[in-house]
Amino acid sequence: MKEVIPDINTNKKIGLAILKSLFGQIPIVNVFSAFCNEYVNSNWQERIEFTQETLLKRFSELDEKFEEKIRERKNFASLLGTAYQSALTDIEEEKIPLYINSLINAINNEDLDNTKIHIFLIFLKDFTLMHIKVLEFFRAVNCNGYRINLTACKMNSKKDMNAEIIRVTRPELVKDVNLFDSVINDLYNKNLINVPALSAIDSGLLMQNNGISVRFTTDFGNEFLDFIKEN
Repeated sequence: MKEVIPDINTNKKIGLAILKSLFGQIPIVNVFSAFCNEYVNSNWQERIEFTQETLLKRFSELDEKFEEKIRERKNFASLLGTAYQSALTDIEEEKIPLYINSLINAINNEDLDNTKIHIFLIFLKDFTLMHIKVLEFFRAVNCNGYRINLTACKMNSKKDMNAEIIRVTRPELVKDVNLFDSVINDLYNKNLINVPALSAIDSGLLMQNNGISVRFTTDFGNEFLDFIKEN
C-alpha cells in the first residue's frame, strides 16, 4: 500500500492528511459501505464519521515528535488499518476511543514489540467493555467491605459472599454473578489477573479497612490496560 506523506505546515495538522488518504484505502470500509448503502446506510455512515472524527481530533492534538514517529513507523498503515477496522465493526461503540488510544500508544511506545501489540489488539477486539471494567476494578480493589453484614446476608458460598462485598462498591459489575464469574475466568485464562474465579478470592482482602487498594492484576494485565488507556 502506497502512503502519501503531505506537506504539513502546523503541529495541529500532524498526520491528518495521511489518515484521510488511508481511510479510503482500507478494504473493509468500501466493502461494508456498499452493503450498507442499501440496508443501513444511515447508522453505518454515522459510525464511520464518528470514528474518523474521533481519530482525527486525537491526532491533531499530538506534537511534532509523534509526527516523526509516524514517519519512522514502517507498519503505521497496517496499525491504522487494524485499529480502524476493529473500531468500525465492534458492536460496542464505547470502545472506539480505546482503539484510538491503542494506535497512538503503539506508535509512541518504541519498546513495545509487534507481538504484544498484536496480542493486545486481539484482546481489545475479543473483550467486551465489561471485561475491561472488571480488569480495571481488579487493578485497584478497594471494596469498603466492612459495610457488609455478612451474617444478615446469609451467604451460602464464598462466591456469593465475595459478590456481595463487591456489589457494595461496584453494583454494575455484579448484576449477574455467573456472568461476572465468567468474565473473571476469561481474564485469568489470558494471564491478565491472578484469580480464576470469585470463589478463589480471599474475602479478607476485600473486607480490609485500611485504605489500601489490593491488586489482582498481573504485570501482563497492567501492560494491557496501559496500552488501551489515554496517556
